[in-house]
Amino acid sequence: MFNLNDEVLAWCQSAVPACVERHERVAELVDHVLCQVEAHMGDGSSEEEAFHAAIQRMGDSKHLAEESQKEQTWNQRQKGILLALCTGNVGALRRTLRPKEGAAWIIGVSLVFAAAMILTDSWADSRGMGHAVTMTWIAVWFVPYSLLSMATVGVKGTMCETEE
Repeated sequence: MFNLNDEVLAWCQSAVPACVERHERVAELVDHVLCQVEAHMGDGSSEEEAFHAAIQRMGDSKHLAEESQKEQTWNQRQKGILLALCTGNVGALRRTLRPKEGAAWIIGVSLVFAAAMILTDSWADSRGMGHAVTMTWIAVWFVPYSLLSMATVGVKGTMCETEE
């Protein structure tokens, strides 16, 4: 049986790519689609016919997702990547990272941790901690490195060069 709300939500979620403000974007698109459906129902269409007419008018959800992805600013994309990295969400990283971007993030994260190791090494030595702090930095660095590696392996244009 056709459920208008479920169909609209599913279509809108497929049309909005993973990003920091995805929830708000999906809600806005749902409202827009429901307005279109209402207008078509006013012309005598059933809910299902009105839904299909509305999404046909709006265009292919895959194309909308691609266009929305292009519209995201660089800052928004980086926030989304950082959020996915901090939460350990490899799926979101795979959806958000562009080809070859994963390698840049791996290098950037590695440089930040290397700088932290260098800056804290003399401080740790002066307090008698030796290399314990450096080993801790290496252990902590391994988490984002692993997540980024998992997210980029197998994506065309990155480490494995395979088709998705």
